[in-house]
Amino acid sequence: MPEIKQISATHFVVFLVLTAVMGLFGSPQQTLNCFLGCTLIGTNLILIMWAMKRVFIKKSVALAAFVIVIKYAAFIGILAALYLKGWRADAGFVVGLTSALPTVAWTAYSYLKRSENNGSF
Repeated sequence: MPEIKQISATHFVVFLVLTAVMGLFGSPQQTLNCFLGCTLIGTNLILIMWAMKRVFIKKSVALAAFVIVIKYAAFIGILAALYLKGWRADAGFVVGLTSALPTVAWTAYSYLKRSENNGSF
């Protein structure tokens, strides 16, 4: 199973690349929103990995359901608070939120590749 450090490192690389690309081709506001989106989704990924590790240790389905509900409630609450303050999401924020896709894809690919090399898959 991939470790939190590996996922964090992968996300940090994706975060830097997306923010740099947005800085080159977008406005400063879009770059800041990309930074915010990447940070938000990175925190989300780290917290869900940490929580799932605890769930597997305790083998509790109720804890898993509770963690998922609370995580998404907090995520929606943060977005609602930003929206009520007058902040509107632009393309930079959406690009930042999609940083989870290459992070998860690369982590899954490297895990499968490592499993094939070890003969365990």
